[in-house]
Parts: sequence; structure tokens; C-alpha cells
Amino acid sequence: MGARMPTANCADNWHLLRDKCKTPKGQGLIEWGDATIHLGLYIATLALEAQLLEQKGQDRSACLKELWLALEAYDRLDEQAETFLGLPPSLNGFFIRDDVPSDFHLEFDSANCCRASAACQAPSAKDGYFISQDQVFYLYVGWLLTAQLLEGQKYQDSLPSFDEKVAGQVHRLSNYFLQEDWTLKAPNGEEIPNQWGGDLRMLNYALAEGGNRLAGPYTGQNYQSQSSRGWGLAAFTFLGWRLPMPQHNRGMIVQAAILVNAWSAKKMARYCRRHDFVAWAFVDAIVNRRKLHKSIKMEEVQELLSTAPWDGPCFGTPNCSNTPGWMGFDRWVHPELKNGNDWKRYFDYNGLDYMLMYNLYQYYLSLD
Repeated sequence: MGARMPTANCADNWHLLRDKCKTPKGQGLIEWGDATIHLGLYIATLALEAQLLEQKGQDRSACLKELWLALEAYDRLDEQAETFLGLPPSLNGFFIRDDVPSDFHLEFDSANCCRASAACQAPSAKDGYFISQDQVFYLYVGWLLTAQLLEGQKYQDSLPSFDEKVAGQVHRLSNYFLQEDWTLKAPNGEEIPNQWGGDLRMLNYALAEGGNRLAGPYTGQNYQSQSSRGWGLAAFTFLGWRLPMPQHNRGMIVQAAILVNAWSAKKMARYCRRHDFVAWAFVDAIVNRRKLHKSIKMEEVQELLSTAPWDGPCFGTPNCSNTPGWMGFDRWVHPELKNGNDWKRYFDYNGLDYMLMYNLYQYYLSLD
């Protein structure tokens, strides 16, 4: 779920030097960033894929296995997060964004170096390597779709159902939020600064409702607190969607509205069209069981999908098509980067934004 920079010089790459990574000679950097955002969207893509395969009467065993392993990967990031801080492992809701080892580039052709949360210097809470608000909201996209589309279904008879698996993950996470009173700290006491999404109070009402929606029916617990029911509800109701914020953070507002099922289809469509992330309107329609607003045209979505490059999104790399709209790491997470970046960072991307939108589009059409 990373990205490849085939022309990056490992010996003098600024990001490798800043993060105290290994800087061997040669070109080719494999880089991970915001990996649990990608994990959430990958889980969503697989849940949709499983249902599409079932509708076509095709074997979906490999897809269900991959989905289960993706959910297990989240558990691993949760359980092992403390070990990167010199503490014993603990499955408690606190997670690291990825656990990619420093030599993982050896798994790829034409790569000589690697950059990830734990691949370089020892990760710390203050540097943005662990849990944060934005990572959680995108994980919820995957959890919502998995729990709803695969309710009562299992990968293997000896294992919990997919919705039960999700409920356990959301339960741990929600209890961690309550334990820290919505301002996050690592188990060693180090605070996660708001620069890296450590203060959840503005959107804690929606996060608590996410707990109630996905874990509450299994645990009987109410994950709201006095602060989330008070200031949190007021902030969500009267301020949330009006707040000025960077483009890449607006996805959290719309995902909060999806969790709570707070907006009409018209308002959802208007917000998603204005901020250029129509995928979230499809997520809302599917998990909240309603029609898309008429302002979202199926032919426009089909045309958008048809423009995606056959060999995947890329920007500035050798033989890259530099296709408008498909030149960023994920056009639904960072729509402001869909036509490339100004920093001369040239990537080949994983194409998860296309795969998710394609599956959302196909599954939504199948509901008619």
C-alpha cells in the first residue's frame, strides 16, 4: 500500500535524511505514508469485491481470505504498537500506522531504499507515526462496509464473522478514546499533538456513534461520554461542516456525517461535489441504504473511471502517462493532489482510489 519513487536518489533524498533512514547508493525508493488510511480503503474495496463476486456466482474464497488478513493486519498494528516504544505488546486500541521493516525494499525490483513509520528512526508519538483522527475515519469506511455487507458471514467456520471481528476492533478503539478523554496519548504518556490528529474533541460525537453503531450491538456498551454528548454534539451539529480546514481534512467531516447518518442525500451530494470526492457519497448511499441524489450522474462517474490509466496512477516517473485526475496517491483522500504536486516528488501509485470507486459504482448499480 505504499508508493514507488523509481528515480529518487537514496543517498541524498531529503526525506530519508530527515527521518534518519538508511541512505545507500542507488535509485529507487519505496515509501509508506498514512498506511492505515490506505488499509481502511483496502478493506472497503475488498468487502465490496466479495459481494460483487457473490452476485456473479463466482468463487470469492481468495477475496474473503485477503479481507480477513487485512483485518488481521490492523490487529497486528494495534498489538505491536507498544513494542516500538519499548513496551510489551498490547491489543488495546493504540496502533502504529505501519510496521514495514527497513529492508522491505528488497522485495521489489529496482528499489534500493525504504521509508516508513518504523523503518528509520525509532518512531515517537509526537512525530505522527501512530494513531490519529484522520487514520481512524478512513478505517471506519472499511469497517462500515465490511460489517454491513458481510454481516453473519465468515472466512472460516472456526473464526468470528466479519461483523464480529469489526465489532471487536471498534470496541478496543472506542474504549481507548474514552480512556484518554478524546485527547490521545501513547501508552508511555507521550501526547499525540493535534498537528498529527491527537485531539478528537471536535468530532468525538461522530466517533462515539461509530462505536455505538458497529460495536454497541455486540457489547451493549454506550461509547458516548459526557463531553461527546455535550460539546461534541454541539460542535458536530452546528460547526463541523462549516469549519474552514485544509482540503485534505474535509474528508473527515463527510465521514463523520456518514457514521451518524446526519445529512440528506442532497446535502451529501452537494458537499462531495464541491470538494471533489464523490466516492464518499456512494459510501453514504450504500451504508445508510438510500439513493444517491440526482445531482450525481452515473454517466459522469463512468466517464471519470474510463479516464484512469491502464498501468495505474503516476506522476512524473519514466513512461508515466501523467493522466489528469490520476496523478496523486489517492484522489478521494487528497483531491488537491489529483493533478500532481509542486514538490517534484515523482511517484508510481497503487491505484486504490480507482479500485474503490469502481467497486462502489458497480455495487451501487447492482442495488437497483
